[in-house]
Amino acid sequence: MFWRRADAAQKEIRPGARHCRRRCRAQCVRHERLFLTWLQHQGEGSGRSGRSAATGLAGSRDQSGRDGAGRQSHRCGALAVQPETLLHRRGSSLRHTAAGGLWTLSRDRRQRQRAFLHRFEATGLAAFGAFGFSGDPNNLTDNGYDSSTGFGLKLGIMGEVAPGVTLGASYQTEMAMSEFDSYKGLFAEEGGFDIPATATVGLAWNVTPSSTLVFDIQKIWYSKVPSIANPLLPNIGMAPLGADNGAGFGWEDMTIYKLGYQWSTSQAWTWRVGYSMGDQPIPESEVLFNILAPGVVEQHFTFGFTNHLNKNSEWSFAAMYAPEEEVSGPNPLEVPGQQTITLRMDQWELAASYAWKF
Repeated sequence: MFWRRADAAQKEIRPGARHCRRRCRAQCVRHERLFLTWLQHQGEGSGRSGRSAATGLAGSRDQSGRDGAGRQSHRCGALAVQPETLLHRRGSSLRHTAAGGLWTLSRDRRQRQRAFLHRFEATGLAAFGAFGFSGDPNNLTDNGYDSSTGFGLKLGIMGEVAPGVTLGASYQTEMAMSEFDSYKGLFAEEGGFDIPATATVGLAWNVTPSSTLVFDIQKIWYSKVPSIANPLLPNIGMAPLGADNGAGFGWEDMTIYKLGYQWSTSQAWTWRVGYSMGDQPIPESEVLFNILAPGVVEQHFTFGFTNHLNKNSEWSFAAMYAPEEEVSGPNPLEVPGQQTITLRMDQWELAASYAWKF
């Protein structure tokens, strides 16, 4: 069971007019993973308390609030404050769920062949079609849920480099996903939305026989996925939404630093804490389109534990908190200097699971 709440606020200020604020609240609901072999708490830029690339121990969340493999479920409303703004509709929102994976493990090498299923819905974006910004207004918004499937590969290696010290590295290819046909007038490449490639290097140190300290560095290449990386300008003036060069979210690549500590107080109880940090991926010039996806948080604090009931079963709990961050920039579709948009977000997340081993 997985539940998350994310609060995002967007404020737009126009000189001579009253200051306005709208808030949207996003709440993730139950998230089912389709793992053929279920693996709890992975840390591949996932968003939650995750496993180190080196050891598989508790690490921490990446900054975008997203899984580099797309493993999250969210609904984020997009609200605007001025009547002439394109995103004026209160109902504007994106909904996205994803699941998938297959895990195999050898003594010192890891290989994962991954299969993913995405489910997506957008509402309240008709104004982009009315103003002629979409190449296919009929497949821009309010078309219900659409699905996308795809495949990729993750490779890794790990080994003990000194007594009690393990070094690991992994690379996940870009996940080639099928297009969201019902939203080919929104995303670049006629509905394309591939999952970006990631690379991770991790180090684990067994401080004592019952405790381990882990450190990871992860890189996520958002810039290689047009629907994520294409900037709003000049693209929206040169090609419509949905075209190969259509506007996207303008996200930049991310480098994330993660620190985690795991210790056992008995054979039945294992505890974990984690911290991660990294610059958020949204530049000031891209705040308008990112009202739909205000992933501006930069720090995440995590805590969790596992209670081993017996040799065949256990249950786990994890919590995450991301302090509020904000990014401000001009509205590029209005007269320069007339309007400033501020995106704010904070997040917290709770997860509970039960595992039966056989």
